[in-house]
Amino acid sequence: MYRSILISPDAEVGSKLTAALAASEQVEIARTLDHYPSGVELIRTVRALAADVLFLDFGNLKKGLEIIHILESEGSPLQIVGFDRKLDPAVLRETMRAGVREFLGEPFEARAVLETLASIQSQLDRRPAVYQSTNQIFTFLPSKAGVGTSPIAANVS
Repeated sequence: MYRSILISPDAEVGSKLTAALAASEQVEIARTLDHYPSGVELIRTVRALAADVLFLDFGNLKKGLEIIHILESEGSPLQIVGFDRKLDPAVLRETMRAGVREFLGEPFEARAVLETLASIQSQLDRRPAVYQSTNQIFTFLPSKAGVGTSPIAANVS
């Protein structure tokens, strides 16, 4: 089962894709974002969930391409599946140039979803999503209350 993140400001399209993915019984949507996140929020979410696949709504092409650029700059191992209400050739061309290998258009037919998931599996077999972890823990202990330990800890994080 794939652990995934779904980014879709369009609630209607997002819910239809969620239903199609649930019917496949191969995808667990660990988190759904109803907005295009900032770079920091995106990277934190991806690392915290250790997701395999990102389902990204390209209803706003510019914002979608920004998300891809952020992930590439961080060296993210996520497989990206684009989706939109329609299969606009200009959007498909731009997403392919950005490195998106799979794209789904509404209606999300079961056959198309299963073919996409099979393709994702072959890509993950070649390049598995591996997240590095650390065993380093930093603690900040104040000598007494009110000396500024909390702001220091927040700024270091």
